[in-house]
Amino acid sequence: MKRFYINCTIRVLLLSATICTLAYLFFKTDFLTSAIFVCLLGAYQIFALIRYVTQTNRDLTRLLDSIKYSDFSQSFTNNLKGSGFEELHAAFTDVIKEFQSAKIEKEEHFRFLQTIVDHVGIGLIAFDPEGEVELINSAAKKLLKIPRLGNIRDLESVSSRLPRKLYDLSPGGYDLVKLQQGDARGAKKGFEKIVKQYSSNHIVWHHLGMSYQHLNEHTKALKAYRKSVNLKPGFIDSWVNLGIAYKELGSTELAIQASEKALKIQADHPRALNLLGSIQAGNQEFELAKVNFKKTILVDSNNWDAIFNLANVNFELGNYDETHRLLEQLNGQDPENKRQRELQAQCFIFQKQYKAADPIIKGLESDYPRDEKVLRLALSLKEGINDHFGVIDLANESNQDTDNNTINHIGKNAPHEEMICSFPNGDIQYANRNSEYYQ
Repeated sequence: MKRFYINCTIRVLLLSATICTLAYLFFKTDFLTSAIFVCLLGAYQIFALIRYVTQTNRDLTRLLDSIKYSDFSQSFTNNLKGSGFEELHAAFTDVIKEFQSAKIEKEEHFRFLQTIVDHVGIGLIAFDPEGEVELINSAAKKLLKIPRLGNIRDLESVSSRLPRKLYDLSPGGYDLVKLQQGDARGAKKGFEKIVKQYSSNHIVWHHLGMSYQHLNEHTKALKAYRKSVNLKPGFIDSWVNLGIAYKELGSTELAIQASEKALKIQADHPRALNLLGSIQAGNQEFELAKVNFKKTILVDSNNWDAIFNLANVNFELGNYDETHRLLEQLNGQDPENKRQRELQAQCFIFQKQYKAADPIIKGLESDYPRDEKVLRLALSLKEGINDHFGVIDLANESNQDTDNNTINHIGKNAPHEEMICSFPNGDIQYANRNSEYYQ
């Protein structure tokens, strides 16, 4: 800094001398050419002084920009010997070298991490808040059957629910998404091999249980989940899946105990609450089930299973309007879901809204022509319509002057283009949608 002060002092003195000379030539002599030359010399000295003083700011800006854009190829060599910036430039160069070393070390660590991650048997994906994937290993690519992944949204081609589940996953949280890819047997064989090497790893036992569960081998899944919770009693996902396995095998009490154990670990765990609610609904404890399904939705507002289960419970309790409201909420997630379409049609049939039920059942018959439940729904619709027309016949037999409002009510709710009305006086035997009696 001492050299910098001396340099600035000399420049200021020379500039002062130039200004004095210019004043002398201008006021005391007639040397106009000399005065112009001295004026230009003074202007250059001012420019050189400003440039010299602001050199620090320019170099500091370059340093900060190189750090900002991770461009550590910048050099701060001092071209002007004795200018007073040697120490500053040396310090800047040291800073750049440190950043270069840190960047190289970071890249080495990343390559090392990528190598380790690629050799892990469990699929791993890391992404930023915008969904841009920063890391994905070979196991995840193989599981999802994709060659590469740029953004989490691209996983919609694998499962429409998967991207949202990943976005909503909290740090340290767990969730389950079923992927129907037809390779469950291969996964089972793979985990059976892995568990022989890592028999003390609860995660491996958990995934082995999941592979058994996908193949409906619930007894084997039960053993795997038991092993997982024995190795790590606080692993909540294994407790929940253990409860599901017990439920599938008909051991209701043990399923309740497993779900309650999971809720002791985490009182607001959505899958555990939903499991307990579904067990209670199966035991026809509908009010208790409603409480647990509502708790699940409070924790996870987009939980399809909990919303559907709550709709189903409301249907069992005869709350048809609430059932429709919940099913409308689900339509935004998966409007073509078979189970919710079946429940909606069933609800319309119970409300005797046959006209509303008809297109839903026709769609189901088209998509699932041999499905037993769909065939039963179609039969219920037909029986409901026939029973309803029977009511008109009985009413007409007891009342010669049956009003047209009764017929209109049936006409609006009947799905067919025509209907038969038996009037005792024989005035009307047949009506279609174009008649005044069928509106």
